[in-house]
Amino acid sequence: MPTVFTLHGIRFVVWPNDHAPPHAHAIGSDWEIKVGLGDCEHIKPWLMEVTGSPTTRQLRRVLLTVDQHCAALAAAWRNIHGI
Repeated sequence: MPTVFTLHGIRFVVWPNDHAPPHAHAIGSDWEIKVGLGDCEHIKPWLMEVTGSPTTRQLRRVLLTVDQHCAALAAAWRNIHGI
């Protein structure tokens, strides 16, 4: 089950068979944003890659949401990837 949660019409996903570093994908209707998770405390989530053309508002919303839900996304990463 790669979708961890959906918020504001954006799916937040951790894919199996993905690569390090731990990260999540935010998927909108015609765009995708990949965000590194860091350690959710000292190393804040960071933008890794943008595909498509999300608006500035969507980009900010994704980064804020990942920051707010970093622990849940990091736990999903560990559960799926075992690290």
